[in-house]
Amino acid sequence: YIGVGEAEEDQLFYYFIKSERNPEEDPLLVWLAGGPGCSSFSGLVYENGPLAFKVETYNGSIPSLVSTTYSWTKVASIIYLDQPVGTGFSYSRNHYAETPSDTEAAKRINEFLRKWLAKHPQYFSNPVYVAGNSYSGIVIPAIVQEISNVKDFLCVPSLYDFQEQGYVLGNPLTDGVLDGNARIPFAHGKALISDELYDSMKRSCGGNYFNVFPLNTECLKLVEEFKQTYRYSLSEYWANNESVRRALKVVKVCDKVANIIYLDQPAGTGFSYSRNSLAEIPSDTRSAKLVNEFIHNWLAKHPEYYSNPFYVAGNSYSGIVVPAIVQEISNENGLCCKPLVNLQGYVLGNPVTDFNNNDNWRIPFAHGMALISDENYELLRRSCRGNYIKVDPLNTDCLRSVQEFENCVSGLDITYILGLKYANASDPCVSNPTEHRMSVHSNRWANDESVRRALHVEKGSIGEWLRCYREIPYKFDIRSSVPYHRNISIKRYRSLIFSGDHDMYVPFLATQDWIRSLSYSIIDDWRPWMIHNQVAGYTRTYANKMTFATVKASGHTMVYKPEECSVMFERWINGQPL
Repeated sequence: YIGVGEAEEDQLFYYFIKSERNPEEDPLLVWLAGGPGCSSFSGLVYENGPLAFKVETYNGSIPSLVSTTYSWTKVASIIYLDQPVGTGFSYSRNHYAETPSDTEAAKRINEFLRKWLAKHPQYFSNPVYVAGNSYSGIVIPAIVQEISNVKDFLCVPSLYDFQEQGYVLGNPLTDGVLDGNARIPFAHGKALISDELYDSMKRSCGGNYFNVFPLNTECLKLVEEFKQTYRYSLSEYWANNESVRRALKVVKVCDKVANIIYLDQPAGTGFSYSRNSLAEIPSDTRSAKLVNEFIHNWLAKHPEYYSNPFYVAGNSYSGIVVPAIVQEISNENGLCCKPLVNLQGYVLGNPVTDFNNNDNWRIPFAHGMALISDENYELLRRSCRGNYIKVDPLNTDCLRSVQEFENCVSGLDITYILGLKYANASDPCVSNPTEHRMSVHSNRWANDESVRRALHVEKGSIGEWLRCYREIPYKFDIRSSVPYHRNISIKRYRSLIFSGDHDMYVPFLATQDWIRSLSYSIIDDWRPWMIHNQVAGYTRTYANKMTFATVKASGHTMVYKPEECSVMFERWINGQPL
């Protein structure tokens, strides 16, 4: 745990994995999961960590963990952070504390990082990155900006300077409206809806599918049809097994290329909790501050990592928080009063970035995937004019088209359009059998007392462990993390943004859209990147040190293509072309 906040009332839980290669010099990455409220444990065992459940022999008992072949810890040390409070094993000592928010998350994560580095000064010189995916696309740019702003205020060089280099976002949520409105074009681009439906949605909704005007009944009808999708839930059984919680000492398993802290945040996520039942409600901005504090506290406890390159990483909703965390760390690096984090950049996978932009890209995505006909697509374009979310209630053509579109995609798993739809899950958030198994194994494992003892989880701090606690109190106070990306791009931090090209939850088209809005020149144009002489995806590099990559046939998280994501990260973290 690292305590953050005025009285360290927020106790942020994290998993730290040293780089297998050279932890003294390899980058230090802070990884944030999405949600908000999803434990970073998901990243550790399901996405880019050195561990995984041994599922082929699972018989209903406590699942066992095994080493994975593909891990980002081959080239970087990673802090997997549970944030905000209420996420994983993170908790607050003050039950009346302010509700967590995106901006608060950026400040908290900046504080976390500085405290972590103060405890681990040996990592001060390591390049530091903030990374994540999904909703962390909102927070990570704010974190990076927070770090950068503090660094700008630093009046003299300090032993505590850490080398913030950049950030990584995978399939990041960036702007709610942008991200949301991108989903329908995304669905069209991936052939998930017909051209007729897409054209009808565009004509009736005008490209706005997120907050449709109530009188635009046609657009509303189409949007409602489109929304008939599911999400995930599986590791709950695993994580709620007490022996599994004790067994979490598996963090001692060898890593590959980076040391990784898998952090449960905010408090209330995973094993993170708050000692104050009246503490402030977690938020995006507060999470950034607390994670920053966590990082500093952690480094203070592990000073040997102060010089290591430091990165913040995550996926899904961490696309909101990670940029805020990076900004929080960067801002504080500019002050003279605190140790510096060796922040190098950030990594985001399928990051939520802009709520207003995301959904509107789903129809072009569906069309590009040949899921809708050209005629339907043109009808949507004409009637909705690119806006499929906030449809004018009077725009009946768009509403009707959007409803047809949603009818077409309602049978799909929005997070992975090639996957099976899990229709009989007790949890409505479960989207497919894979997610169901993940939650079952995780919950059983993490709720075992022996596991909790092994993880040093404070007894009585957390009741039932949930892989994703979806009822966590949280304030979404960063609607778009694009401004954070813009601010921290000026600081020249490295960033890796990657998208599974079969994720319709955060369509890669939406991610490309906000990246283009930064208006940086292209230095390595669109091209395939290869593994074993096979195309693994496509990539493009910009003048602001941002690399964008798609992962072919992958969904919203790295679960679907762990080898490809591992190779991608290893090449990027080593400064090699993908």
